[in-house]
Amino acid sequence: MRFNVTKGVPLSAWLKKATQKEIMDILYKYGDEKHAKIISSSILDHRSKNEIKSTIQLANIIEDIYPEKRKKIHPATKSFQAFRIHINNELGELKQSLEQASNILVKNGIIVVISFHSLEDNIVKEFFKPSVMNFPKDIPLNTIEEKDFKCIAKKIRPTEEEVALNKRSRSAIMRVFKKI
Repeated sequence: MRFNVTKGVPLSAWLKKATQKEIMDILYKYGDEKHAKIISSSILDHRSKNEIKSTIQLANIIEDIYPEKRKKIHPATKSFQAFRIHINNELGELKQSLEQASNILVKNGIIVVISFHSLEDNIVKEFFKPSVMNFPKDIPLNTIEEKDFKCIAKKIRPTEEEVALNKRSRSAIMRVFKKI
């Protein structure tokens, strides 16, 4: 699950120590997994009997108890997304990367960001949103809006041809901004 196996805590080590609430919160927060409670309970139940050593083993644990049988995606997909985001601190890394890119980008420079799920896309939209300062109605001042970036391409999705060539691109959203 880790992008860099020399850094951070392996998922197996994290799962050994995590409480049911911690697992459930991660599954819900980062995977929007509606069955987070039964998945976390099953992981703890299995963990009490045997060590969880592989992702295949974890996928089977989730698949065995998953209440809905899916045809297109594996029942563990959302859980794996949630665990991967947590273990790699992906959302924190994205925020840090956007800050760094913003600092080095020159005026009229263009930044292109591709996100693969709504959590990332919301961070991107929020980062590039203008800051607005409103005043109370009784103060005769106009709203002040500070823009650092101009959106030059909103929400570009892959074509059917792109998805046919690369199935992973199906959830991609590309946004393009210009520094002003």
